[in-house]
Amino acid sequence: MKIYGHLIVHNEFPDCLRAIESIYPVCDEILVVHDGTHKPMIEFLEARKDIYNMKVFYNPFTTVREQRQFLVDQTPIGNWIIALDADERYSSGITKELRNCLLNQLSQKHYNTAREGNVPLVINIPVYNLVKDITHYDGEGVYHSQKIFYYEEGLHWDYDEYFTHITYKKGPLSFDDGADTTVYSIIGPKDWVLLHYARLNPERLKWRADHIGDPKFGKYEKGAWEKEPPKIVELESNKW
Repeated sequence: MKIYGHLIVHNEFPDCLRAIESIYPVCDEILVVHDGTHKPMIEFLEARKDIYNMKVFYNPFTTVREQRQFLVDQTPIGNWIIALDADERYSSGITKELRNCLLNQLSQKHYNTAREGNVPLVINIPVYNLVKDITHYDGEGVYHSQKIFYYEEGLHWDYDEYFTHITYKKGPLSFDDGADTTVYSIIGPKDWVLLHYARLNPERLKWRADHIGDPKFGKYEKGAWEKEPPKIVELESNKW
């Protein structure tokens, strides 16, 4: 059994390096897909692919869902996948401890239960949206079951073009029926979180403003990312 990193990139040079370095100690290999249109990113990836044990693919962009599926299709069955976006990074607890957890600490019962239920086996962790600066977040950790999962034959990405979901069910998925999107979830330790930097990036905010209402990029309303969160909380040091 091996662990593969999955990373979709576009023009997030050089910020994607923090994402890469947060999964490098965990993964046997990192699979990266780029649409091939941003020369600085191409040069960056090609110069560093051996350093970070990355296999870089160039695939024309249609939707985020299709790029995620492209990476799944390049991954050998029967292995773990650690996915993240270029504007994210895993907390140090995950970077240090996840590999041993996946390869040595999970019971065969977990795999059997997920297989019998025909649902993905996942490690469920919260995503923290950083705001104001890199030491504060919006006060809510939204649990995410689409980042760390075991890959068996038939698993694929479905649902929305942007807000995607892993499943073994034949589509189309609907969140109106919870059975469609059920997973077998193992909750990670409290210091295992995913940090999301998008709202700290002026270029990212401008890009988001230029894509208001676009279903390929979340169909966000105008000003959705600029609103002041109801609560801003200092990030605990053990989640850094």
